Amino acid sequence: MAYQRNKYTRLTVATLASGDNTIVADPGDGYEAVVDKLVLQNIDTVDRTAIIKDSAGTFYEVVLTTKQTIVVGYDSDDPLVATASAAVVVNASAGSAIKVCGGRWFKRPSR
Repeated sequence: MAYQRNKYTRLTVATLASGDNTIVADPGDGYEAVVDKLVLQNIDTVDRTAIIKDSAGTFYEVVLTTKQTIVVGYDSDDPLVATASAAVVVNASAGSAIKVCGGRWFKRPSR
């Protein structure tokens, strides 16, 4: 199913702390966040784990090798769609040096 891609908001570029890091805040009652591009990079010299999730569970879990960059959901007809009224979070492993290098999301009425 194709999604209407309009009114994007860019994700903030930031190095994540260990543990849960909110990358998209709760979009409000009756809305769900749709992340159709997320770029993560391990800027450390050891492997690190990133878990992308919302309050209902995990979307995607990946081990990033040294200096590896991944793109999740780019131009996909199957983007990451959060539970209604839920934030999107990246949980970074302890001692993390994972960076959100870019991405975009939009909100839509819950389905």
